[in-house]
Amino acid sequence: MVVKLPFTPITRITTDFPDASKINSILYELIKENAKKAVIGGGKRTDFQFANNNRTGSKELKILSDWIYDILPQIVFLFAAGHGDQEYDPDLMGFHPTEFEIREFWGVHYDKGEGVIFHNHFPYNISFVYYLRTPEGSSPLILENEEIFLKEGEIIFFFGHQFHCVEAGDVDGRCSIAGNILYNPKVQITPM
Repeated sequence: MVVKLPFTPITRITTDFPDASKINSILYELIKENAKKAVIGGGKRTDFQFANNNRTGSKELKILSDWIYDILPQIVFLFAAGHGDQEYDPDLMGFHPTEFEIREFWGVHYDKGEGVIFHNHFPYNISFVYYLRTPEGSSPLILENEEIFLKEGEIIFFFGHQFHCVEAGDVDGRCSIAGNILYNPKVQITPM
């Protein structure tokens, strides 16, 4: 007999950033100014450590990253539980939810005719994309062959091994901040 899950596991989580209206325009200009590296598909990105390296100089990046760190234990709990029917309890997990770290944190800017081909972020555990600008007519995020239309101020978390892309769009100014999260337990296991 094959035992089946009694639920469909959560593979992505989307939520709104409460301070989007206060910081999005500043972050948009920061990303647009610094997105110089080409992505395969035509978009431009910053360095992968851009936001990590600039958090101390940009209060807006710090506000966003602090908020992500604040909600990350609940995000991790939902992914670990596989469904949203349990109350958040870090003792149920078998690992410490605050030992996840944002290891890469970069900006991406797309103009008309630009996108990014299918890719994943393996070996990272969790990836995220926060949307700064989604002009009307912006291409959706395609995650595991499903179109996901996100609006400005929304963030999506998903497993790092999931394939995703953005098809070439028909508008200028689509902009996001992406990141990769890694579990980094503080306890060292010594070899036997």
